[in-house]
Amino acid sequence: AGNNQGTIINSWASGNVTGTGSSLTQNVSVGGLVGGNNGTGLIINSYATGEVNGLSTQAYTGGVAGSNSGGISNSYSTGKVNGPSTFTGGVAGVNWGNTANVTNSYYNSDVNSGLGITSGNVPSGRTKGTVNGGKGLNTKQFKDIQYYQNGTMPQVQAFRFDQQHTSVQQAFAGEQEVVQDRTSIQNTSTDENPANPWQSTVDDPGKYSVHIRSIQVNGVEYQLEDNDTNEKK
Repeated sequence: AGNNQGTIINSWASGNVTGTGSSLTQNVSVGGLVGGNNGTGLIINSYATGEVNGLSTQAYTGGVAGSNSGGISNSYSTGKVNGPSTFTGGVAGVNWGNTANVTNSYYNSDVNSGLGITSGNVPSGRTKGTVNGGKGLNTKQFKDIQYYQNGTMPQVQAFRFDQQHTSVQQAFAGEQEVVQDRTSIQNTSTDENPANPWQSTVDDPGKYSVHIRSIQVNGVEYQLEDNDTNEKK
């Protein structure tokens, strides 16, 4: 949309957008989803994935909206945003006016290093709008965008940590069982079978020491301390 004064909800755009005015110094609003989100305009649960380019020195350029004087919430942009540094933001280029707010919205910080949710600047004579929540996410974090938006990311991270910790403990316990099995074979081996691969080579086969330097869980290798020692008598 060029300008929005209604409600855009559960919507998305994937194309690249380039905008300029009739001259390189003319004001123009360029956004991945809408150019200007004005006054009563609302953008909710929506996103844009294309690259956005504002070519005028006065181009208000944003990943979701070029300029915002309405409301943007639970929305995001994943594409690169290029425009004049004074008026370019990851979500909205400029966020201005008493009713303007950007809430819980995100942009890709990997491709937009140095940008904020908004530029922080507003047109001359205008007041700044508000920004609540949201931030730049890297490409990997964007895979969990739904958890960032619904506020459950801390719980998801805690759950994943517990799962990983449990997997590591189970894998370590498995390594100990293998060592115990080998020791059992070692203790029952005799000189009559020198080809036995578990033949004891120490004076006291009932005592052993192992050094587990790393274990692998679900294809992920975990490095352990080199001096981890399990000793059994």
